[in-house]
Amino acid sequence: METMKGKDEIRTNHLELLFSLELHYRGLIELAPVGDKVGQLVGGGDGTLIGPRVRGTVRWSNYETTGEDLVCTLQVPGFIQTDDGALIQFEGREFAMPISEGNQVWRVAGVLRFKTNDRRYLWLNEVFALTSGSFDYEAGRARWTAFVPQ
Repeated sequence: METMKGKDEIRTNHLELLFSLELHYRGLIELAPVGDKVGQLVGGGDGTLIGPRVRGTVRWSNYETTGEDLVCTLQVPGFIQTDDGALIQFEGREFAMPISEGNQVWRVAGVLRFKTNDRRYLWLNEVFALTSGSFDYEAGRARWTAFVPQ
């Protein structure tokens, strides 16, 4: 099979780090999703994010739907308060599954979208961020990394 060249070439290694995120569970905190609510509220909390272009704190909620195969779909709405004073709304659509049966650590992956009126961050309204990470149920802590196309 011949490799495609030129403008139609498929690019696979052109993702840039947006931020690393650490979320802490703090109880039943309910924030409204960007769109329709999907699933049952199971909690929320706060956290921090650090990246080359976005840094700040986070408030979030988690709505969950559990499937028969232990794969959960998550709707994670929240707000980023950047270190330079911007407010950015976000919503994650994620999938989660236990790393192994009976394990309290779950793999998480999905997509984030953003909404802001702050001119410094308007570019976020035009991108989706791909996420990958984990959630430690016993510690009540999630760690995700988010990437955007270059």
